[in-house]
Amino acid sequence: MSTNELLGATLLPGFVDQLLAQTREPREVPDVELNAADEWLPALADAVGSWLSEIPFVAGDGFYQSGYAHLPLPGTAGRFLRVPLGTTRETWPIASTSALLTLAGSAEFEMYATSDDARASRPQYMRLLGPGDVLAVHVGTLCTLRSLGDGVQVLALRAVEPNTGQRLSRHEQADILDRARQSLKRSSGGVR
Repeated sequence: MSTNELLGATLLPGFVDQLLAQTREPREVPDVELNAADEWLPALADAVGSWLSEIPFVAGDGFYQSGYAHLPLPGTAGRFLRVPLGTTRETWPIASTSALLTLAGSAEFEMYATSDDARASRPQYMRLLGPGDVLAVHVGTLCTLRSLGDGVQVLALRAVEPNTGQRLSRHEQADILDRARQSLKRSSGGVR
């Protein structure tokens, strides 16, 4: 599946692959249709909500990294449900071009020009991400992310990375899945 990735029977928005295929070259910024960018949230939130409500048990593949729990989405490689474990600003090491889709909650994103700027908390670029916002970042980007609420995100990676994070227990994963269900319900006004 080169254009879309499946989440069960639901497709991630087609522009995700466009974002993952781009380089840092300005001429390669993808031309994403505004309608596509505006219409993805309800369908993906509903699909993720359905998936969360149908999970009979936790498989044990989740891990913790950079302040977020990562749970692999079914039938995909390099696609994760991300739920923050706190509100601390953490460095986000970008090892593969990544697209982040915000389903619920909000997060502060900061990008730095140099390591010195990062150490001194002098961001070159700042952005508040809320439901429906999408962000693409490239390898080597110096950035931090801090969740500000009951966040639920989908993270898509260009290349599948080896899991370098701390493994989550089945109990921790069950708690995270429950938090994600509740956040999506509140955010969408009743998604499963």
